[in-house]
Amino acid sequence: MPNSANSVQAQLDALRQAFGAKLAERIEEIETAAVPVRDGSGDDDVARAFDVLLALAHKLGGSAGTLGYHDVGDIAQRLEGHCADVLERNAAPTMDERKDALDLVAHLSKQL
Repeated sequence: MPNSANSVQAQLDALRQAFGAKLAERIEEIETAAVPVRDGSGDDDVARAFDVLLALAHKLGGSAGTLGYHDVGDIAQRLEGHCADVLERNAAPTMDERKDALDLVAHLSKQL
């Protein structure tokens, strides 16, 4: 059994290391997706950006928490929930909603 546990731990450590190596890239992808939200693009572009942010935050939030990056996972899940709430209204995101999304993206960026 100890060899099996060591093997599993080694695999988890390798996954954590690989995830950590790609974390900056994944957060940069979220930052890029947020550009239309920040730049005051048209309502359709902003809505599409919220949709992309939701998907990216969902992927990041789930894997980050599982692999021990709890702060990143928590922030990503908050961003995901915020985007889902905004999109559920089926109306153009308000300036406050846009600001809240950008604040969460900035907070995520600070985790690097």
